[in-house]
Amino acid sequence: MDTPAGPKRAFVAQVVRISVPDPAERDRLLTALGEGATAEGRAVVRIDLGAGLDLVATLQRLRDLGVPDTALTVAAPTLEDVFLRVTGAALARESSDPNAAGVAAIQRSLATPGRGR
Repeated sequence: MDTPAGPKRAFVAQVVRISVPDPAERDRLLTALGEGATAEGRAVVRIDLGAGLDLVATLQRLRDLGVPDTALTVAAPTLEDVFLRVTGAALARESSDPNAAGVAAIQRSLATPGRGR
């Protein structure tokens, strides 16, 4: 059994999040950045570094695209990041209720044939 740090290192090196409150700007960045970028909610573009993506080169690319440094967050991956990478599923982010993700997962499980009831 590994510690939580093991799976985090195995799947994602670092995560860059870009705060983009304007939907048109978010779409422009997603198009310009290509496959390496994904929408995370309505106002964030996410880039998982690793698989050949370099932090310094990524930050330079974002600067070239006109992204202000104040819109960026660079962090080590969380267990949620690993979960999203492995499953491809998104947690319920739109609710302010901290239990929403768990409730959404239970609802999906009950709606899946052969699972739940």
